[in-house]
Amino acid sequence: MEIRHLNCGSVRTIEATYDGPQPAPAVNHCLLVETDTEGLVLVETGLGLGDIRDPGGTLGTEWVEMTRPALTEEETAVRQITRLGHAPSDVRHIIVTHLDVDHSGGLPDFPDAQVHVMAAELDAASAEASSFRYRPAHWAHGPQWVTYPHESDEQWFGFTAVQPKGLPQEIKLIPSVVTPRATPGWPCTTANGGFCTAVMPTTTTVNSVN
Repeated sequence: MEIRHLNCGSVRTIEATYDGPQPAPAVNHCLLVETDTEGLVLVETGLGLGDIRDPGGTLGTEWVEMTRPALTEEETAVRQITRLGHAPSDVRHIIVTHLDVDHSGGLPDFPDAQVHVMAAELDAASAEASSFRYRPAHWAHGPQWVTYPHESDEQWFGFTAVQPKGLPQEIKLIPSVVTPRATPGWPCTTANGGFCTAVMPTTTTVNSVN
């Protein structure tokens, strides 16, 4: 199993909180996991082609003004995956920790993928869209949702864990601890209800990709 780190959408430049590093753009960090049996697994999707071509319509004018995204097609997950020699259809699974605009923007670029998400997060996104956080254009194509309850009897190093359907045992979803910012659907500490997604063993090979 191989993991590649992708920046799927640079946003506004930020200052370091300590001496040394120069100011640099924040990124939308995604993971591309190449499995032995289940094809490609994309963790988060960043910004997609639709966002680049119509940012005000899909991301929302307020979000664009606040984050100042670079809006470069070459940074989208689908373009990076193509440059690696894969077809978009090779992405058979997508895991999203939550459905905020900067996590779900690339969903329409992979219409055939199964999209794994906590049920509570999908419910929250459906109820709140269209809003600053959730933009229905990102799932207007009708994704193949695979949803999960927040409760599980499985444990991973002392954390409650959920095994995503059809994916290797090395990939786990860690349900969130709900906070005022998080929905019961986010993994880890969140606002509606998500999870920390795709926890990999230390034996996994990790490659960085620009």
